[in-house]
Amino acid sequence: MRKKRGNGKGSVYKRKNSENWQVKITVGFNEKGYPIQKSLGTYRTYEEAEDALNDYKTAPFAWNSRDLTLAQVWEIFEEKRLPDV
Repeated sequence: MRKKRGNGKGSVYKRKNSENWQVKITVGFNEKGYPIQKSLGTYRTYEEAEDALNDYKTAPFAWNSRDLTLAQVWEIFEEKRLPDV
């Protein structure tokens, strides 16, 4: 059974004219007070979408790595690993 989440806990909903489930979270508010939302992606089933939202809630910084470019990953690698090699 689907459960209701509290304010600021994210949302899982079925997209109109689609078979997929969308997951969104609120990351902040703009100057007018409207929420700024970030999409965590679309998923085939409701359970997959719930799991993605729960994974994000337990480790939100791990999801930021999805937005990194290859050049940024290489810079992080150079700083952390290359001096040891």
